[in-house]
Amino acid sequence: MRKVVLSIFVVLFTISFTACQKNEAAGGETNKTAGGDSSKVAETPPAKEAFIEKAESLPKTKIKFDKDEFDFGKIKEGDEVSHRFKFTNTGTNDLMITNVKPSCGCTTPTYSQEAVAPGKDGFIDVKFNSSGKPGTQNKTVTVTANLEENINLVLKLKGEVEPKKESGKPEEKK
Repeated sequence: MRKVVLSIFVVLFTISFTACQKNEAAGGETNKTAGGDSSKVAETPPAKEAFIEKAESLPKTKIKFDKDEFDFGKIKEGDEVSHRFKFTNTGTNDLMITNVKPSCGCTTPTYSQEAVAPGKDGFIDVKFNSSGKPGTQNKTVTVTANLEENINLVLKLKGEVEPKKESGKPEEKK
């Protein structure tokens, strides 16, 4: 029985080895340059999303948040927490938020949709739904805007979600 299994293994190994050599010779995964050297194929960069292109095309400005992190403390599983991140446009051009993306579906942002003039205030409201999310939570919201330093900045939401107690089941005795 061992000889049969060993023979099958050797045959499969030989077939896969020669198949890889044929693929390479046929221009498979490795491409040969004129000099015969193997090199990686140049990849086409992915197209930028429209909100990134818009943020990059607008005149740049600066932003200052009151706080860029919110600790909601301890809550019970199933509770919802909301927080308003307030900011001021500290630059000289209008500030335009082109996108706000949460790190997961349990976090929902809303934000100032209109351009925020220099010296004026805006907001990003974030709502966290703790259903099915017991334990330590660290959620982020990535904001894309026409900013000088980096068009993306990250706001943080953190806290502890106490697990829901099972109803109808007696608690285990220790």
